[in-house]
Amino acid sequence: MPYTRITLGSLPLLFGMAGIAVADSSPGILQMDSSLISAPRANESLRDTTSTVQVIDSEQIERSSARSLTDLLAENAVGFFSEWTPGQTSINIRGGSTDGQGRDYRSQVTVLVNGRRSGTANISKLSPAQVARIEIIRGPASVIYGSQAIGGVVNIITRDGRNTSGNGATLQAGSWGLGQGSLYSSGMLGALDYYIGFDAGRRSDYRSDDGTQHNTAWKRRGGLLALGYDAGDDQRFELTLRSDGIYDAGFRGSQWDYNNYDNRYNQSIEANWTARVGDWMNWAAQAYAFRDVDDLHWGSERQSSGAAGFSKDNIERKLSGYGLRLTPQILLGPSTDLLLGVDLEKSKLRNERFRVSVSGSTSSQAAPYDINSDDLSAALYAELIQRLLDDRLTLRGGARYSYGRSSTVATDHMPLLEEKTRSFNDVTYSLGAAFQALDWLKLRAGVSTGFRAPLAGELAADFTTTSGTQTLGNASLKAETSLQFETGLTVAHGNQFFDLALFQNRIRDRITTRPLSSTVSQYTNGQGDAVIRGLEAQWQYDLANALALQGEQLLRLNASGIWNFDMEDRGASSTLIGTHRDQIQRMYQHQASLGLIYGRQNAWDLGLTAILRGPIFYNTEEKLLIPAGEPHANYVHRKASFWVFNLRGNYQLTRDLSLFSGINNLFDIDRSSLFIATGNHSTSADPAASNGGLGNSNPGRELYLGAHYRF
Repeated sequence: MPYTRITLGSLPLLFGMAGIAVADSSPGILQMDSSLISAPRANESLRDTTSTVQVIDSEQIERSSARSLTDLLAENAVGFFSEWTPGQTSINIRGGSTDGQGRDYRSQVTVLVNGRRSGTANISKLSPAQVARIEIIRGPASVIYGSQAIGGVVNIITRDGRNTSGNGATLQAGSWGLGQGSLYSSGMLGALDYYIGFDAGRRSDYRSDDGTQHNTAWKRRGGLLALGYDAGDDQRFELTLRSDGIYDAGFRGSQWDYNNYDNRYNQSIEANWTARVGDWMNWAAQAYAFRDVDDLHWGSERQSSGAAGFSKDNIERKLSGYGLRLTPQILLGPSTDLLLGVDLEKSKLRNERFRVSVSGSTSSQAAPYDINSDDLSAALYAELIQRLLDDRLTLRGGARYSYGRSSTVATDHMPLLEEKTRSFNDVTYSLGAAFQALDWLKLRAGVSTGFRAPLAGELAADFTTTSGTQTLGNASLKAETSLQFETGLTVAHGNQFFDLALFQNRIRDRITTRPLSSTVSQYTNGQGDAVIRGLEAQWQYDLANALALQGEQLLRLNASGIWNFDMEDRGASSTLIGTHRDQIQRMYQHQASLGLIYGRQNAWDLGLTAILRGPIFYNTEEKLLIPAGEPHANYVHRKASFWVFNLRGNYQLTRDLSLFSGINNLFDIDRSSLFIATGNHSTSADPAASNGGLGNSNPGRELYLGAHYRF
């Protein structure tokens, strides 16, 4: 049996959550027999996948004008993004959401880098510059990824010496002082392949119809080194070092502060070893370490109550961890694979906080938002893959046992904190089937479970927010759990690829907060389930071939969309009012992305992307006027949908030099996907709670141009 390398960058989908990335990196429409990069066995084809996976490939990334991974995923209708600032985003996929501040272990959607935990769930701090591909697994994936993978998984595959060739440099300039650049080099030195890349950028405050949106500027910088060594035909070693971050990012928040800013960065090192043992086993091991830092320079001179607050409220949160993943694949027969896994990880969270009141006093210090903690997690999992009926039917079944331990550690300004260790354990499972009904039609179905364990900070918290409210922990919290059912079909025929999924995800015991008084709240498990039912679709269509266009003309349609036709929050707080109080908040009811590219291969092209930011339901954290802005402080708003159009053109000037330019927000839509009060002078915002402005808006019309040189 010939040896096929399985990289640790492919591990996120290695065990039953196979994706649809084509092994051949050339652009094209997916077919049923397309070989998979992320496959549980050598040369597995698209026909064997049993789960819904969305892939953003290198071609889409290169054609995008995205400044961050948030922009990139939003362009492809991946889910809802609460875009608070240029440096802070939370994601919602199938009802599971990341923590608002990107705290990794408090999220219901897991963000991975090369198949291992990244240390953050805030993708706004990550740049697309060093990214080769992104795979989004929809629905619970805790069998493979453990706690937090309730709504889905976002796996970021970085560049290396095999998925990127040659050398190149990109420079870009645009509206509002935009300046970005990247430089990379890749190649071979004998049996050693390498990639090294650097990127940096900055932008000043952007504008909208209501003028300059102050304190929206940012700076970025990052770098990556990837080394790979083939030790013969049957084993490979890889080493990857990376750093990525956003700095001096304005933080307007829900009180429109004009002087707050964040520094947020993520760093990691990982070592991979893959090998083949005879004809009966593929072996993969990954050791990694990460450090994630949120350096928050906040203040709130005027608190939400209107009282005097603090001119400075600096919070530094550091999460560091290291782990080991062992993932042997045993080939029991030509139609049977047994996939095994062992995960071990240890981490520590440390926090500092320093406040200065408006009067200049430093005597009133408070505990940080997170309690210092030490955490340990371990897991064993297995999945059996069986193919029947001449490999037309694929059956998968897997289970995972997870154990964790979280210890509270002495934390500044918490003299009564009990340093205590709490443990948890859970078993999750997944079952799936795929049937190749016709050469071009595949049917699939599956069921899976997920969970998220409560953390030390939720069990024992006692912190004060910048707005003056207090949040307490709850030692009786239970783990959040989920149960998902899914059916789907895939059509891959000639010039088009189409995938449709129908799902239901039920999330139980959601960890939320309940008010104890007007200024104090406590973590608690919600009394009712969140039930999400929806449809998800992906479509690729090569119109040039379908219309038999002559020459090397390019005409391609790419589309994706989500319709969550049922978003029922059975545990909605009784304090909420309005006709939408029972709807799940911060989640699109529907969204879509439509892209059309026309041009000539290797010469020029023009692309138009239309992004539908669908309606959401939201009890906003903004302080709005009553009744001008909302009838009640606990009123659940329904933000209407809107379209944003982006235009981009590429021109191949010479063999090595290409030019590009574009316009984002072509029609200058002055809206926000999250905030109720928009612009600088919103009549619905409460001036008594403002710290500078009266609303938030998306960027207005933005122009940019640039060049890419290969050498």
